[in-house]
Amino acid sequence: MPEKRKVVLERVEIVAFGKLKNFVLEPSEGINLLCAPNESGKSTLAAFLRFAFYGFADSRKRELAENDKKLYTPWDVPRAVGSVTVRKGEERYRVTRSSAGTKETVEVVSVLTGKRAFEGEVPGDAIFGVSEEVFSRTLFFRQSPQGAGKDKDGALEERLQNLAVSEEERVCSGEAVERLTKERNALKGRAGSGWIPRLEQETARLERALDDAKREHSEWESLTAERQSLDERIERSRDAGERVEREKQNLERWEASQKRGQIERIRAEAEAARQAYERSCAGAVSDRTALTGLLAQVASLETARQRARTASEARANAEREVPPPSEPVRASEPKKRSAFPVLFAVGLVLLAAGGVLLALRGSGVLPVAVVLALAGVASAVVGFLLRGKEKERLAALRAEAEAETLRLRSQTAAHDARVRELRAAETREREALYALERSVSAGFAASGLETPDLSNAEALRTDLQERITACDERDRRKAAWESAENASRIASEGVDLDALATLAEGAVPPARPRAEVEQEAAFLRQQQRLLTEKDGQLRDRISAIEGRGNDPSLLAGKLQAANDKLAECRRRYEAYEAARLGILEASDRLKGMAAPRLGEIAGRYFSESTGGKYEGLQTDTRLSLRFRDGGIERESEYLSAGTRDSAALSLRLALAELLFDGEGMPLVLDDAFGRLDDERLENAMRVLGKAAERHQFLLLCCSDREEQALARAGVPCRKWDFLDANRLKTEV
Repeated sequence: MPEKRKVVLERVEIVAFGKLKNFVLEPSEGINLLCAPNESGKSTLAAFLRFAFYGFADSRKRELAENDKKLYTPWDVPRAVGSVTVRKGEERYRVTRSSAGTKETVEVVSVLTGKRAFEGEVPGDAIFGVSEEVFSRTLFFRQSPQGAGKDKDGALEERLQNLAVSEEERVCSGEAVERLTKERNALKGRAGSGWIPRLEQETARLERALDDAKREHSEWESLTAERQSLDERIERSRDAGERVEREKQNLERWEASQKRGQIERIRAEAEAARQAYERSCAGAVSDRTALTGLLAQVASLETARQRARTASEARANAEREVPPPSEPVRASEPKKRSAFPVLFAVGLVLLAAGGVLLALRGSGVLPVAVVLALAGVASAVVGFLLRGKEKERLAALRAEAEAETLRLRSQTAAHDARVRELRAAETREREALYALERSVSAGFAASGLETPDLSNAEALRTDLQERITACDERDRRKAAWESAENASRIASEGVDLDALATLAEGAVPPARPRAEVEQEAAFLRQQQRLLTEKDGQLRDRISAIEGRGNDPSLLAGKLQAANDKLAECRRRYEAYEAARLGILEASDRLKGMAAPRLGEIAGRYFSESTGGKYEGLQTDTRLSLRFRDGGIERESEYLSAGTRDSAALSLRLALAELLFDGEGMPLVLDDAFGRLDDERLENAMRVLGKAAERHQFLLLCCSDREEQALARAGVPCRKWDFLDANRLKTEV
């Protein structure tokens, strides 16, 4: 039997756990007394030790008091982490555990070698050799001890039963029976479950399936032949699809080549447009508006010159005109002499002749005389009348001459005024012409042009028109350059020419347009999909036939294998049942052998802690305590609360001695003596002093009663005080 090794806690380091932060404790062997007021963190320290070795238990319970994870995860930093350094014989291990959210990690490292240890194992199981349940009921004595009475879960019972047989905990008869029962039920359980009923059903099914083997085998051969033919069609369709895919890839390369060439052409056109624009800028005045204004001024200059010329000609013509004479116009005398004297003389002659004839008084002369007299009178009257008219005509001529004189004088004044006006107009036109010529010259100079001959209007117009045409050409070429540059930018935007060149490598002119290739590719994809679906259907049908195992030779082999496995399972079932019954029979005989030994050790401790009042303490493998009082055996419930605590402590010490074969283990006692009086407390401390020769104790209390009791009992201890910030000060 291998030698057991003593286990001692050397260092407890809590980074964050409950209310404890950056807490360090280095307990010694023997009794370590940690005294502090309530709610200072003593129970938190005890809970941390169980957390370090076994992790959080009951983390799914909703009640806070039953859920250590909720209770001891810090509020400010939702992460519980710390480590414990433990010595086991000559080996030293550091157990580090962290819990954050749903993730909990643990690591055990050998302090001597730095290598990991106990990977995949629970640190408490590996170091103490007991499960969490046994640890809590033996080495971990909390404020409200739950295992002081009965072992409800049966974990200790199994170990105590095992001690009766082998004196150690390596073999567990209950677990063996449980595993044998499980294996037996796996072979054949209640309600027809297990391997044996399933194999019986399988053999019957295989026997029935063998009858249908020939028919299904024939169908399988037909489907296989059809699938082989279909595979050939799928292969041809795949080859055609690969050919079309290569053609599509060449189309992509060709399109990339075309796009690259198009971009390069657009860039070249933009560069040519830029150069053409720069050439057009060489001979063009930048201000087209100024040229247009100069052209309008040239037109105005020509008009002004024409007006000046017209004014000069009008003045010259006016000056060449002969002005009317300035002397008075005389009335013109009639060219013919007046008829008055003649008519008067003729009248006198006729009158004289008539008078003569009248004087003669001849016959027949009187009428003539009268006629002559009358004719003479008439001629004189006519003469007088003509003379009056002649005077009137002469007066009219004289008035006309005076009027003409006035008209001529007015015409002369108007002519002189007109000449003066034409001379002034000529001066104004010439001044306007000179001013316009100066303005045109200044306009040419402002435009940076050499002043040309302003007298040649046609040449000026032609030169300005050519310059305007050059400006228009420059603007047109600039617009063309900007348009080409914009087209180049749009075409090149987001395009990597090097990538296009790489993609276009090996491109050849396509034999067909893309639409035709895409159409054939879609047809081939559809064909491939249909053929694949049909192949899948055939494969499923073949797999269904093969899955049913209806091949005669295969079914025969399966049937034989099933029969062999069924026979093997029946043999194993009989062996498991025989072993299970044997273990149960042996366990019933040995079940009570460990309880007397446990009661003997616990009774010795109980008698000493009660000052000899109770000499015996009995228990069974379920840890039900009984004591003898006056020859009568009673249950522990008849004891007072303090005495029950002494009985529970005695049972814990006995379990530690019996389960661990007397080797030392660390025991945590958290306010375990609060209900003991001073005398019983002194006796309990004396018992702890004897047990401390083998075990390490962490005694957590809230007053100095335990310290005083230890002093009265003469039991040495090391005292630890909780100070501010959880720093520790030691006193011996």
